[in-house]
Amino acid sequence: MHSLILVVQGHTNHKIIKILEGTGLHTAQWAGLAIYEADSYEKIFAIFRDEEYLKVVLPDQKKFVDREGSQVLPVDLATILDK
Repeated sequence: MHSLILVVQGHTNHKIIKILEGTGLHTAQWAGLAIYEADSYEKIFAIFRDEEYLKVVLPDQKKFVDREGSQVLPVDLATILDK
């Protein structure tokens, strides 16, 4: 989409989940995640109202994303680099 700076997708690593659960840790029950970064939240919201998104992306997304089971978590990220 035109106003995104960055899109990151992550997919569940089932092997590592089994290792973590074997240590007694609780793991999230999601199959993956997506992180969208833009100059503002409003620019991200605009994407979901965009005509192209509604006509092209959303119908395709419904083939592989459980929208009813999805959760949205707005966060402010900070990238810290230490050389």
